[in-house]
Amino acid sequence: MRLPSASARTPEISPGARRQILAFTAAVGFYWASLYVFVPLLAPEADRLGATVGGVGAVLAAYGLAELLFRVPLGIWTDRLRRRLPLMVGALLLSAAAAVGMGLSSTPLALGALRGLSGVAASAWVPITLLAMDLFPDDRIAWALGLVNFSSGVGEMAALLLGGLLAQFAGYPAAFIAGGVLALLGAAVVLAFVREAPRQLSAPSPSWGRLRAIVRHPRVLAASAMGVIVQYVMTATLFGFIPLIAVQRMHAGGAALGVLSLVLVGPSTALPLVGARLAERKGPSAATALGLGIAGVGTALVPLAGSIVALGAAGAVISAGIGLATPVLMGVAVQSVPKGERGSAMGLYQALYAVGTFAGPSLAGLIGQHFGPTAMFASIAAVSLAGAAIAASVLR
Repeated sequence: MRLPSASARTPEISPGARRQILAFTAAVGFYWASLYVFVPLLAPEADRLGATVGGVGAVLAAYGLAELLFRVPLGIWTDRLRRRLPLMVGALLLSAAAAVGMGLSSTPLALGALRGLSGVAASAWVPITLLAMDLFPDDRIAWALGLVNFSSGVGEMAALLLGGLLAQFAGYPAAFIAGGVLALLGAAVVLAFVREAPRQLSAPSPSWGRLRAIVRHPRVLAASAMGVIVQYVMTATLFGFIPLIAVQRMHAGGAALGVLSLVLVGPSTALPLVGARLAERKGPSAATALGLGIAGVGTALVPLAGSIVALGAAGAVISAGIGLATPVLMGVAVQSVPKGERGSAMGLYQALYAVGTFAGPSLAGLIGQHFGPTAMFASIAAVSLAGAAIAASVLR
């Protein structure tokens, strides 16, 4: 099965709908900016507060653990509620509270607990992606998912640069406080400009029993398994140990970290729409295998980097692969089930890929602590390349 094509035959989107989409995409940018403005600082901050390498991994993994626990229940609740917008507003407010709390933390334990709270806020990506699909015609789902991934990437890029500059000139806590401000701005945009049409669906009432049926769907399972690998690689490298290497080995300051983060996120921001189009033409297996293969090569290059420029170049290669694969897998997961169960399917997909968000930094941190950074990045590269080989067959 191929993802749908955004062709010239697609029904025209009305001016009113275009305004809704514009406001919504802006709110998505604020949402992800609030969750990522401080991300390059988390590992160095945990290290400053006294955490070991394994402890740094645990702080980073708290985010993924919260997603693992909350995304499936939230997906079922979304389908039952038939509403997405209130959950988006609630997530933005929760993100604001978590960011400010992290800025005030004085121990690794507090930092990790509040990072977990921000993971609960990130679990609302389930209803948010479904709301994006609701704003577009059915035959433009791949394009809708590519758009929200692009918007999230733009928000992340701007926030990462802002966070680095704030850390350099105003101190680390300022970047965390900025996360709270960005979240509140996103909530204001949603409340002022975004409206949600009533949804009347004839699908069966979502339940844990129906979820078991979705879990057994082979394409949902295949997409989720690949999503685990994508998140494993991304969180362990781009948002985990690459920034830590920049600080510890290359003595990067806050501004340099911000620029590095911009380089790391840029390709994954630019390429989701390319990944969606590639999947339309060559199929999801080819697009996913290519993305994971590229990410694996980039990860293998990280230990060879002798400067922050080379480190950024290796990270950019990883980011390019992630950007190609992400929207494709999301589309495969939700298009395999009826409309009324897409919240449950998206929740399952995102909960399962949260296993990678949790396992990536925690397992990589343990490997790095016992065997060194070269072995750590080699293990991550092996996981990515193995995933590319698997994707070439299981998503056909």
